[in-house]
Amino acid sequence: MSIRPTGLGLSTGFQGRVEASFPPTRPRIPFTCCKECGQAIGGLRGKSDGKPRRFFQGSLHFPKVARPLLCIPSRTLLQGQAHGVDFILLSFGIAFALLVAFMSGFRDGGNLIATNVFSGSVTPRKAISLACAGELLGPFLLGSAVSMTIGTDLVDISSLDGPSGLLCLCAAAASAIIWNLLTWWAGAPAGATHTILGGLTGGFVGAFGLSVVNWPAGLGKVLLVLFIIPIAGFLASTSIAALLRMSPPGRGREPKKTQWLTLFVLSAGHGANNAQKTAALIAMMLLASGSSSTFEILFWSVFCAAVALTLGLSLGALKTLRIFGRKAFRITAMQSLVSQSAAAILVFAATLLGFPVSTNQIVKTSLVGASPPERQKEPGWIVIKDLLIAWLVSFPAAALMAAALYWIASGALGYGMGSFDRVMDLLWQ
Repeated sequence: MSIRPTGLGLSTGFQGRVEASFPPTRPRIPFTCCKECGQAIGGLRGKSDGKPRRFFQGSLHFPKVARPLLCIPSRTLLQGQAHGVDFILLSFGIAFALLVAFMSGFRDGGNLIATNVFSGSVTPRKAISLACAGELLGPFLLGSAVSMTIGTDLVDISSLDGPSGLLCLCAAAASAIIWNLLTWWAGAPAGATHTILGGLTGGFVGAFGLSVVNWPAGLGKVLLVLFIIPIAGFLASTSIAALLRMSPPGRGREPKKTQWLTLFVLSAGHGANNAQKTAALIAMMLLASGSSSTFEILFWSVFCAAVALTLGLSLGALKTLRIFGRKAFRITAMQSLVSQSAAAILVFAATLLGFPVSTNQIVKTSLVGASPPERQKEPGWIVIKDLLIAWLVSFPAAALMAAALYWIASGALGYGMGSFDRVMDLLWQ
């Protein structure tokens, strides 16, 4: 098969003659990612039974600026045996994973900058710009420990092989997206980390059964830290606020100046923790499709996740602030500084240690802890309600939805219904 593209860049379509032939064997079909660099980026294989697979080859000429971003993902997606249904599922799966990152930035962005804005320390536009810079740079500063935890500790990734593994991961990402949309429409907290972990658990159990989940040492440890760290945020901010109240008063504008740093650090931690979740999903999808032989976090997946997070934050932060603005919030510059400092330290530490956390919950509990004791009761009950919704509703709902989506999609595609078939077989025996 040959395609002769004309013009430069992505805006021009393919023009020319397309010729295809599908021999009965499985020859390697080279694909050149760039006309000038001439790098062969993997190969696509036909089926051994002689049935056709629609793939293409040729030379794609991209501008020099775009090559580092376009050639690398193309090389990864098209190499190995990712073809046919696998390639379609892989494409949808990566799109779902990036949409999860976008929605995380869209819904959490306002919470990251709310204390700075309502305390009068930073203007909304400057706060958004600073938060976007942190979201974009954070994933490249704090390593990939969170990705390794999700990809190697939670589940047995050796079970990922072919369409079943891809469907499982697509169902996990789709359930997180659907639940985020439902809670956004209802005005309820989603718990992005809870939905991702719940979706992965439900998807793997639905596809391969209970045995593939590392319950005590993997998932149990992650959930324990996820439960404890909002409490740690409250205790840390309460301790810092108590120490500051006992210290001599300083100049009034100092807390406002320091919040430029705390906002950037908190945003960088949020971006790193959430981008690594998306990068782990993409790495597992590449492994399941055969495009990668090992679980490996690639630069382009981290970059795309960081861009999706940043774009979501830039579009959703002001909307969240408008919702908060309808309520009565009295936050001083010192309270904002204390809460953000405690939250940033905890998110940084959890990210470096490899634990996925809910930055949104840490920010809320830290803000309650930074408030005077006589003003903690009402916001404290609101935060407790959000925590209960995340644990008792979001996590199990995402898990059940992911399992149901897998059973429906796998049954419709003719791959069976995974653990559902095994359960029904046991019941009928």
